[in-house]
Amino acid sequence: MADVAGAPLELTLVSRLDCGLCEKFEAALAAFDVARPRWRLTVVDVDASPTLAARWGAKVPVLLMGEQEVCSLRFRPERLAALLTPA
Repeated sequence: MADVAGAPLELTLVSRLDCGLCEKFEAALAAFDVARPRWRLTVVDVDASPTLAARWGAKVPVLLMGEQEVCSLRFRPERLAALLTPA
């Protein structure tokens, strides 16, 4: 969830160029909760880093919050919603 100061949630989308599944995932994420965006998204190319490729190469797209996997292969809005909902 967002921190107490109201800072946006920092998310990372590990993706791949020319990946149809990745493009669909990113589009679904962009459409999610557009009225109240509460996160900052960084998209990284899995193939640009040997470390990322070794860890996530077969599992892209994958949405991360820090090192924690939120969801992979397909966007699961309920998982992101759970992170955005105050406890």
